Amino acid sequence: MRALLALPVIFALAACEPLDPRTPFSIEGRPAAQMAYFSSYPGDLLEAAAEACSSPGDRLVQRDRNGIRCESLLPPDATAGLILEFSGTVDDLPILIFDFQTTRRGEGYIVVADNFVRVPQRSGPPKEVRLDDARFNRILARILAGAGGRPVT
Repeated sequence: MRALLALPVIFALAACEPLDPRTPFSIEGRPAAQMAYFSSYPGDLLEAAAEACSSPGDRLVQRDRNGIRCESLLPPDATAGLILEFSGTVDDLPILIFDFQTTRRGEGYIVVADNFVRVPQRSGPPKEVRLDDARFNRILARILAGAGGRPVT
């Protein structure tokens, strides 16, 4: 349960920390997604993620009982850099997204925790930019483990 308390910290770190241009990224890949198996429904994890999505500029999207998404505005410098780097538009700003989706598997549940930046384009669908940050991935893995999940590879 202690790891669940880190959710607000992870959201704040990701939203406020400047994007390092040396950080590896991919577009439309999923290096940042992590999966964990829970023997019972991970309601505490989903509830904590929803509560952590409460800063100014955050928007909680609850797709259904099993899936939530936190959409956060980024700092101005990161926003400008993403717009320039990925041919974005100032009419629809990039958004940092944390997504938790739960699926029943056998006697338990699989949670896929994903994060990426959605960069709307001048034309066409938005690009999903995924940062492959080892420190961030370790924190997310600890949160899933602290909530009772076992890593799935």
